[in-house]
Amino acid sequence: MSCREATAADLDAVVALELVCFAEDPWTWGMLKDELTRPGGVFIVVGEPGRPVAFAIGWAVLDELHVLQVAVDPSARRRGLGRELMDELVARSPAAENAWLEVRRDNVAAIGLYEALDYRAVGCRPRYYTDGCDALLLRRPLTRR
Repeated sequence: MSCREATAADLDAVVALELVCFAEDPWTWGMLKDELTRPGGVFIVVGEPGRPVAFAIGWAVLDELHVLQVAVDPSARRRGLGRELMDELVARSPAAENAWLEVRRDNVAAIGLYEALDYRAVGCRPRYYTDGCDALLLRRPLTRR
């Protein structure tokens, strides 16, 4: 499977993934719809039209990439889709010199992926999530060839 731009036809399935992957604080259908047309936004999915099994959202702002959401259906995990999505966000943000993201301190699997991609913790946002969990702030310098 390969990444492609998300479309309005993908929204219902993306919302369903959002509920599975981020049950404690999911984005709404309206929030996700807004990302389809956001200037500087990157909204990509993996899967058939209307049936994505993974998605990622980022914002390319000046010389930075802000990774906002990365989700993979539990039945499709451990197949490299998270890495593919992260690589594609970077590829679609050619002016970015650094990539930034926040991740739940207790999300060990995601932290492992990000560390394998050379993201490093540079800070902590205490009680960032609605349930009181801290967020780690991660940064990755992007080198271009």
